[in-house]
Amino acid sequence: MSDKKILSMNTVEEEEKKTVASAMDAFLSSNGKILLCVVAIAIVVLIVSIAGITIGDNVKVKQLSAIDKISYALTHKSSALSDDELNTRRDNALEQLSVYAAKKNVVGVRANMLIGDIQYQKNNFEDARSAYLAVAQAAPKAYTAPLAYYNAAECSENLGDTENAIAYYEKAEGYSDFMMLTHTIFNIGRIKEMAKDIEGAKKSYTKLSENYPEDNWTKIAKSRLLSFEVKGL
Repeated sequence: MSDKKILSMNTVEEEEKKTVASAMDAFLSSNGKILLCVVAIAIVVLIVSIAGITIGDNVKVKQLSAIDKISYALTHKSSALSDDELNTRRDNALEQLSVYAAKKNVVGVRANMLIGDIQYQKNNFEDARSAYLAVAQAAPKAYTAPLAYYNAAECSENLGDTENAIAYYEKAEGYSDFMMLTHTIFNIGRIKEMAKDIEGAKKSYTKLSENYPEDNWTKIAKSRLLSFEVKGL
């Protein structure tokens, strides 16, 4: 009995395979051209996508190279130039960089960082701050973001905008791997101290003392904490 059941199951499977095979033959016969077209379109899309990535990368490389040339033209043998000559170079660089400032990728980051630096040198702190913030917003997870926020905070200080100075320093502080982290924390404390927010200043200085005991900025922070203690603050 069991053998008959096995034979019967095998027979059914063979018949099913024949049926499926016949159905597939019929489908391919009537729809083969459609399938070939679909496959062809998929291949074309894939090729175009790969080409698009390659072309896009090549464009970025060319744009970054152009920014490097602008930077070189700006700084090459600049130490011997007069103030007027330096300003002419800076203005030329700003005009050329404006083409790349709106890019939402590494090109925009590089362009806006250089724009920010140039505007800072020209004491145009509002424009410099805008450029630095564009850097941070274009690549919030990049290593350039905390530096851009730090620079934006410095611009804010120069503008007398202590509220935003603290806000941007605090944004920079949020990046634990920022190379200027201890200086950033100290600056927050310094500004708060200048604003007579002694408790806020203590908080920043204490943070340095507890987390970075050997850092040079911590040494200054400790001296400020000692000063508060002496004054009974």
